[in-house]
Amino acid sequence: MLKSEFRSNKKDLMLMKRKVLAIVLITIIAISIAWFVHNQISERQPQKSQPNVKITGFSHEGPYSVVFGETDWFFNASVQNMGSENVSGITLEVELDLSSGQVFSNSVQLDTLVAGETQRITGNVLGAGVSVNFNMIDSAWNITLKLGAAILDNHEFA
Repeated sequence: MLKSEFRSNKKDLMLMKRKVLAIVLITIIAISIAWFVHNQISERQPQKSQPNVKITGFSHEGPYSVVFGETDWFFNASVQNMGSENVSGITLEVELDLSSGQVFSNSVQLDTLVAGETQRITGNVLGAGVSVNFNMIDSAWNITLKLGAAILDNHEFA
């Protein structure tokens, strides 16, 4: 009787191993299918692209003396939304680098740019401690469009 019990237990053990192996294989197959489907869905979802907004024009005037020791420069910039969606939250950063090594800047928050729209931005850069007689030869204007930390466009103008 012990031999028959041993055979029975051995058969039960083999059957149990087969069931566990089947459950493990089914689980692996199910996870693999779920992973594959997830990747297929993720690849098909449209990725949000960076807005197509460009600086299309820039001019400046000055220097003009405002008060003793301070000089003002005025600028005009044109920005166009060349994309198909409205864009808001754009900042125009204007930096004047004088040949003396002094740097003055100003930032302007733009209104919402409708798709295809061009906005004209006017502003000024105030330089403290700069004389109107200061020689502006080799000075540069650096104009940057940003959406958060992302740079949309950047130009340097003399």
